[in-house]
Amino acid sequence: IIYNLARAFNGVLWNAIATEFEPEVIIDQIEALREILSIAGRFLTGEEVQEYCNKIIVVLQESDNRKSENESYKHQEDVEEEEIKVLERDNEKEDELHDSVADLLGALFASHQELTLPFVEFLYTNILSKTLGNNQASNQHINFSLQIISDMIEYLGIKHLPDKWVALTEALIKYAVYSQAVIRQPAVYALGVLAEKNPEEFQAIADHVIQTLRQAIQIPIHSQDEKIEYGNAQDNSVAALGKIVKALGDKVNFQEILQFWLKYLPLRLSLIHISEPTRLLSISYAVFCLKKKK
Repeated sequence: IIYNLARAFNGVLWNAIATEFEPEVIIDQIEALREILSIAGRFLTGEEVQEYCNKIIVVLQESDNRKSENESYKHQEDVEEEEIKVLERDNEKEDELHDSVADLLGALFASHQELTLPFVEFLYTNILSKTLGNNQASNQHINFSLQIISDMIEYLGIKHLPDKWVALTEALIKYAVYSQAVIRQPAVYALGVLAEKNPEEFQAIADHVIQTLRQAIQIPIHSQDEKIEYGNAQDNSVAALGKIVKALGDKVNFQEILQFWLKYLPLRLSLIHISEPTRLLSISYAVFCLKKKK
């Protein structure tokens, strides 16, 4: 029954998305698609997965087109200030849509794993490589690419990415110390997941990643406007260190890491804006590791 319902609702939602132009509505529809994947699991064939992925690309392209049109309109001479604010809010919604699509891809990777590999190849060649190798790429496109890498590592693992994970890891390390917190946040999270899911392969780069995370944690906040993103980036960095210690144990310099790590538990920023589950996860790792050492 679940299988049949999933297929039916999946078709209805994609038909609705094809005729929708409001990003707020599309976000809700994308979220519904993600819920279907999370509940039903694998219900698509390989051919259907490819068709599904093609539809995702169309959603992203149309979103980028709407955002470009808004930016062009903003710079026309007769545009009023109130109109500019509306256009900026619209573009923020388009950014949120990209985030929702990244979550949808994560659910697709998790539920259909090897069936998504042809699309992974497409993403790597046409989006990830071009975006992360482009110094002129927008923060939104960089952030989206890092979220996709994180999803690949978490749900597909190195076994499905044998010829790509080194390049992907290099990108994560690069952006883990990026000046803007909104970019660091997904990068440092993914490094923790990499250690957690693939401890044997991770051991070779553990020291480098640990130093990178320590550097990321100590980056000062640049503006109060990024306070939430800054807190989450720090939170993810602390959690990533915890995952590395838990995954590798005595294979890393535990005492040195612990002395540094405990200074940031609990985090010193306003906890109102910090991810509580992630903060508690970091603390639990500290307790776990202390007990293990005793």
